[in-house]
Amino acid sequence: MKEECIVVTWLPPDQPGYLDFAYRIRALARTYRTIVVSPYPLQQPELAIEGVEPIVLAYDMGRVGWIRYLLASARFIRARRPACAVLLHSMLAPMTWLVRKTPTALYWNEHPSRFTASPPGHPFIKRLARKLALKFLFMDAAKRAAVVMPIGEAHRDDLLQMGCDPERVKLHYMGVDRAFLRDFPSPQRPIDAPLELVYNGTLNHLRGRDVMLEGVAIANRDGAIARLTIVGASQDQIDYCNDYAKQLGIDNALTVRGRVPGHEIPALLHGADLGLCFIADLPWWRFNPSTKLFECLAAGVPVVASDIRTHTAYLSNWYNGLICRYDSASLADGLRRLWERRNELEQMKQHASQSGQQYLWDRIEPEFLQTIASIAHPPKECVVITRFAPDQPGFLDFSYRMKALAKHYRLVVVSDFPLTQAELQVEGAEYVILPGGDGRKGWLNYLWHCGNFIRARRPHCAVLLHSSVAPVALLSGRVSTAVYWNEHPTHFAEASKNASPVKRAIRFISRWLAFQGARRASVVMPIGEAHSEDLLEHGCPPQRMRLIYMGVDPSFDSAALALPLEKQDAPLELIYVGTVSKARGRDVMLEALKIANGAGPIARLTLIGASDSERAYCREYAEQLGIADAVTVHGRIAGSAIPAHLRRADVGLCLWEDQPWWRFNPPTKLFEYLVAGLPVLASDIRTHTQYVRPGCNGLIFNYDSKSLACAIQTLWQQRSELQRMKRQARESGEPYLWDRIEPAFLQAVREVARP
Repeated sequence: MKEECIVVTWLPPDQPGYLDFAYRIRALARTYRTIVVSPYPLQQPELAIEGVEPIVLAYDMGRVGWIRYLLASARFIRARRPACAVLLHSMLAPMTWLVRKTPTALYWNEHPSRFTASPPGHPFIKRLARKLALKFLFMDAAKRAAVVMPIGEAHRDDLLQMGCDPERVKLHYMGVDRAFLRDFPSPQRPIDAPLELVYNGTLNHLRGRDVMLEGVAIANRDGAIARLTIVGASQDQIDYCNDYAKQLGIDNALTVRGRVPGHEIPALLHGADLGLCFIADLPWWRFNPSTKLFECLAAGVPVVASDIRTHTAYLSNWYNGLICRYDSASLADGLRRLWERRNELEQMKQHASQSGQQYLWDRIEPEFLQTIASIAHPPKECVVITRFAPDQPGFLDFSYRMKALAKHYRLVVVSDFPLTQAELQVEGAEYVILPGGDGRKGWLNYLWHCGNFIRARRPHCAVLLHSSVAPVALLSGRVSTAVYWNEHPTHFAEASKNASPVKRAIRFISRWLAFQGARRASVVMPIGEAHSEDLLEHGCPPQRMRLIYMGVDPSFDSAALALPLEKQDAPLELIYVGTVSKARGRDVMLEALKIANGAGPIARLTLIGASDSERAYCREYAEQLGIADAVTVHGRIAGSAIPAHLRRADVGLCLWEDQPWWRFNPPTKLFEYLVAGLPVLASDIRTHTQYVRPGCNGLIFNYDSKSLACAIQTLWQQRSELQRMKRQARESGEPYLWDRIEPAFLQAVREVARP
């Protein structure tokens, strides 16, 4: 049976938008028995949510009614004693003083100075009372909440400055439904068609009403270059705008509508060229980013906005919008410049869409629900056993899993050396170093100590974050274990025929221990189809197996689509990210570049992840081959820096020798390339061919330099198709985004964690 969550609302009946509240209530209703409390019946379509129990505690919307409503809502919560309460507005902050032991989550969507501001000339006593109310009823109340959820960076920084516990402050953007996303390319518009401007939201003088109307009038003096649609106005504002537009002579360039249901807004934005966000520079609006800003960006609509930090924090001039001063002349000047550069508008729309991806609600929802879950239940403990090589170039797939677990569990990370890599620094995690050592003996020593640690600690679950530590499942006693099966055991216990009988026996036992650990684990999580099939052949119970791809961070999403193609005769930019070695195609790549560039420079190569010795080798060999000016070699870089390199590339390279273990392990880089929108040139091995479709999202070649050179030349000859292949690469990379995979990973761990 679901636990109970009480959501308390304070929503003026005439406000134009309810979507951000609806997203949160709907998400809670899927997880909890949700009761929504309001001071009047919520009849707005957005708030008609199935499975929600409405409770009306009827009070007036004035100050006295507000106080009585807070008291009644608090009494209701104390009587029901739910698992948690969500106070869905900053105005409800004083309730944290009244609900006693019920954990509360406070949605911090407006700065309280808006409710307590003193008009000019207010008496000293009233100004003092309002100042004390701001501190005691709101800022101090926010400190008492189990968690406070600001909607933007300015709110978060202000709460921290006011003394809120950083561990209790969780930034969650308001969110935008995926319905706002726009298909690209946009339909062609006549080059001389006026710019279609849209404003959606509360309309009044302080929200730029007159600035927008006058700005359009000034911009259109020498010819019609802009039309304005306003949505969300009250009837008196509709009348005002129509009358003023006639005075200004722009009544044929203005459409004013009242409030519309939230589901109609995407279609409205998809027909627009530019969105408007204009607000006066009042103290509270320096904290509150507007819903319309994020909706426009997600819909691929560049935003023309006034110069206030809640706009400038999210917009860049001529990338996804334009910043103007809060006056009609500045707005008119901005519109004229946009009209003059309207050939750049399609690119700005694509940039707006890309910058709006992070505000999609389906990306924010898991974090929001986890924040609520963290106060409804104290987190369980999870021990993560790692086994990394200190010099390995990539840690991102491990990092994703550790950070995901840290949002749900008290995380203990075990290693056999200090983990100093930036990707592996997880806030709030406890790090433990256990004895290990090099070689087979050091490995067995480490496994033994890990097993002892788990049995002594008795966590709710243990995640064995590498195939090589799977044998710990044999030593963990009654503690449930989840094995991340990321490498085939032959990779670290090779079945070499040239080894002595004793070594072959030891390696056989090592492989047997790894597979036996997988068979014994509560759940085993292979990273690819080949691993799944192999584990089944080795006797792993299918009901304990969950195929979960490595995953790619959203920062990689469409990185290679952010910039337009260079001129047609510019050399192709090839990139390789990962361990650089002979077995991973180092010489094949360099020799292939030499062959491909034989008749003229058609490609450049960037290698990322080389050790110092490999960097020296690559540079020297490139000099010998005469391609030094076409090769760039970097050492290991932080995972967060990789998307910037992919952004400058045209094609990603994946190649390695046909070794037994690599027939099972799909490489991290392959999925990162696809998600970034890079077609992949991959060697002919099933862990590549499983995911690369020739001519669609890449090309397949034999593992030799001539075959790779031929593939590069083919791509050069078909470079007019490169943009299409980039888009198809991104489409095929969609299933591998980590935010799509994370829920399945957490569910697999949750299933085995003890109550």
